[in-house]
Amino acid sequence: MLGDVDRDDEKRLFLTKDRSADLVWAAVLRFAPAATIAVGCFYLIFQRYEDLTIKGVLGAMAAVAPSAIALAALCGVVSLLAVSCTDLIAATALNARMRRALYLPWPRRLLGGFAGSVMSQSLGLGVHSGAAARARIYRANGVKTYQAGVFSLIALLGFIGGATVFAAALTLILPETLALFFGVSEDGVRAVAFAMLTVVVSLAALRVGEKRTFGGAMRSLCAFSSIAGLYLICAAVAFSALLPSGAAPDLVKLIFIVAVATLAGLLSGAPAGIGPFEAILLVFLPTAAPEAVIAAIAIFRLIYHTAPLIPAAGMVMYAPRTPAVSITTGEELRDRVDWAIDVSSDPDGALAFLGDKRIYQPRSLSGFAMYGVSGRIWLMLGDPIAPEREWAALIDGLEEEARAVGATLSAYGATERSAEFWERRGMSVAPLGEEGVLQPLSCAPDSAEGAARASKSGEAPRPAAVIRRHLPGDAPTDALSDVADAWSLARAAAEPGFAMSRWRPEVMRAHVIFSAWLEDAPVAFVSFRRAGDGAAWSLDVVRRADDAPEGTVRALVDAAVRSAAEEGAGRVSLSLVPFAGLEGLKGAYAAIGARLHRRFAASLGLESARRFQSSFAPDWRRRHLVAASPIAMAEALLAARRLILDDPDQDWRMDRSPHLPPTVAFRQAELASPHDQRGETLAPARRRA
Repeated sequence: MLGDVDRDDEKRLFLTKDRSADLVWAAVLRFAPAATIAVGCFYLIFQRYEDLTIKGVLGAMAAVAPSAIALAALCGVVSLLAVSCTDLIAATALNARMRRALYLPWPRRLLGGFAGSVMSQSLGLGVHSGAAARARIYRANGVKTYQAGVFSLIALLGFIGGATVFAAALTLILPETLALFFGVSEDGVRAVAFAMLTVVVSLAALRVGEKRTFGGAMRSLCAFSSIAGLYLICAAVAFSALLPSGAAPDLVKLIFIVAVATLAGLLSGAPAGIGPFEAILLVFLPTAAPEAVIAAIAIFRLIYHTAPLIPAAGMVMYAPRTPAVSITTGEELRDRVDWAIDVSSDPDGALAFLGDKRIYQPRSLSGFAMYGVSGRIWLMLGDPIAPEREWAALIDGLEEEARAVGATLSAYGATERSAEFWERRGMSVAPLGEEGVLQPLSCAPDSAEGAARASKSGEAPRPAAVIRRHLPGDAPTDALSDVADAWSLARAAAEPGFAMSRWRPEVMRAHVIFSAWLEDAPVAFVSFRRAGDGAAWSLDVVRRADDAPEGTVRALVDAAVRSAAEEGAGRVSLSLVPFAGLEGLKGAYAAIGARLHRRFAASLGLESARRFQSSFAPDWRRRHLVAASPIAMAEALLAARRLILDDPDQDWRMDRSPHLPPTVAFRQAELASPHDQRGETLAPARRRA
């Protein structure tokens, strides 16, 4: 047996040696063509310009005016900003061809585009060096090495295609300059330019796939052409400024020359295109002194290739890693979330089962936080479903996860209890709106406080409908779905979600439902989320048919409040009304929220929701929006709107935290004993004289 082990080890050793040799030979073969081209170009240059000396080049460099160098540096900054945008387009093009799209916030894509382009152009090896840089910068976003390679290939080919399209378009518009330069007819120049455009457009059209249309491919090509055009224009202006006065040709001709030299350098694979770049510029600028051209090229390389390497290398070296915290997933996550909700006094925990949120649950903690992703905002809903002693650890971990992928953590609907916690962390906290909260025991009809509330709000009319209560798992979801579908069709709008439940029968099985019936058909219903310890209820889904009697929903809520009191619940939330109750508050955020409420309250139904809650004379409690900065506050508000109204598909998100499918709600419903689906008929509340 020992002999077998030795032979296995020897075999692995030989494989390792063979693999190392393969890598060495691959590197040699990859560099060999670029090195050969560079050496050949420099040999031809020194053969042609025998009088060219290093001393002469240094003297020409010293003669360049500081103002010219400053102008070239400014052009270099604009050029680098332009090529940084290549990854914005490359991500769109790549996602159109992938089953699972890459989640890369735009600031992270700009960093990847900058570092990848600088490494690709300055270090050479094209796709390889750009892929290595992008793989490091995007690693925390879940981007694999092969995906970074495809990313770099799209960016490089897009830039080359865009530069070709830009040069061809410029030739079609201004053919006389190049015709005179080459000594050919303008029609011949136009024919060549048109052929170049046809080839590039045809190649782009061949990449149209199942999810990518021809129009999308052309939009990407136009975007790459704009980026390449801006880069080449700035590079030509910079190079013109570095040449002696009168040595530079007109700008159109110089743009074309720089474009040809840049493309030749990229295709050669040599670092910074060394060799072909110099040769082409010297050939196309025969009237300029060779020392002046080489001096301009040297300063140009310092600005465009050497200086950007420092920040690009820093971005690559210090790119964030995926956090090391162990995250709960799979069946274990379902069990932990169920347990956390069962011991929590926050009814909002049940919203984790909607399937539209990510769940962050470290194995080292008992609670969890839920959040949605929109753009570069991670929007946490409410407070963490955890003991307060775990809040700091949960938020620290979630913020680290967000920063790792280039996102920003915000919170929607934070309670008064957590507002001070967020402020101590240096976050901006703004009033978002108010929710009406009832104390079920004090709202009982026989209590003094209940009588005072009733006299203040007025006695609502009692409908003729029969009120029934359905325990979790016992509601006739097929019949209630008819009411929900009719409600949706009448409004012709998507159901709001994220901060409240959409009508999903599988989710509703975990709720207590109160329904109103006329002649064996439901006409309205409301659902309530219950905290695991039973201390709090929260109004969730409200649906009514158009033929429901007046006061039906009020009667359903009254019945729910009485049931909550019977079960010993301490509070019943009537849900958050965004931007309500902000009039008269100090601060810019409150003023903006109050203005939004005046502008949109009627159209969004906020006014009727506030009026309905006011009829119960509740205690008003404020909820807050939390963000890292004023700009992030505006982004968080827009993110909340998208998450609530747009029902985004979260399956493709590349952050580590999973989302629970709606079927997890069955776990809570399994505890309910089977009842008659007609539910328990409730007696109407006793009327007062």
